[in-house]
Amino acid sequence: MNADLLIVDADPHLTGTLAQYLEGYGFTCRIARDGAEALAEVDRCVPDVLILDRALRRMSGDELGRLVRANPRSQHVPMIIVSHLDPAENPMFGFDVSADDYLRKPFSAALLLERIRTHLDSLAAA
Repeated sequence: MNADLLIVDADPHLTGTLAQYLEGYGFTCRIARDGAEALAEVDRCVPDVLILDRALRRMSGDELGRLVRANPRSQHVPMIIVSHLDPAENPMFGFDVSADDYLRKPFSAALLLERIRTHLDSLAAA
């Protein structure tokens, strides 16, 4: 499956490990370390899936998500939020910024792969 993923997280170990794993399944992975860098990447080339942490520097993941959704070029991009925060404390957690999915850290890379494929299949079927 050849799709372009943008992974947005300040943790270089996590982003590097995820990128290496997902590239092994045929994905192209780009990495951004903060919200502003991610927004510039989205403006440069809209990804097929956006994977982002809510806790980012220079722009929160929430703000990034709202800007991505407000842009007609990227409003359709599936957003998967990954975070240490517990969604049980807020049932709308992640979805309040129009995210399509949520994974709590630490998460299995295999589960993320499954979620990415599900969202790409949904887009293809639409």
